[in-house]
Amino acid sequence: MGNVASFLPLDTQLQMNLVNKNFYDYRVPRIFMTNAMNPTTDAQMNLFINQNALWGLKCAVKTQTRMVDFEEDEWLHDNHHEFQSTDGSTGNKLVKLFDFADLKIESNEEILIQYVKQVNLNQFIVFPLRESVFVERGLIVNLD
Repeated sequence: MGNVASFLPLDTQLQMNLVNKNFYDYRVPRIFMTNAMNPTTDAQMNLFINQNALWGLKCAVKTQTRMVDFEEDEWLHDNHHEFQSTDGSTGNKLVKLFDFADLKIESNEEILIQYVKQVNLNQFIVFPLRESVFVERGLIVNLD
């Protein structure tokens, strides 16, 4: 497309860019939502560990965030955002996915979020660490 566009006038190229932007920003998400065409993993689900369980925070497309200024960021992230509203009106949903007590985790094993992988919407693989270093097995967790 780039080769063809190089022969077109600038105003035609700008019109084509607007069509592409409308298609990918508006039409594609709308088609996916109305036809329930969901990918196998949930890209909008942010996973974290709290109280010996795996939690997911589902963020809706309309979720309003604000970028945290570098000076006020305790963790010094390059790109840190906070939710503007936490009342749930924006579609944010906190879900407890599963409890680690239900898994057969040995006393000398621990689970870090880096070693929890989402395979599809209802399936995860958990890799417990032994002595905080060694991965010796993986546990498949199916949600019902």
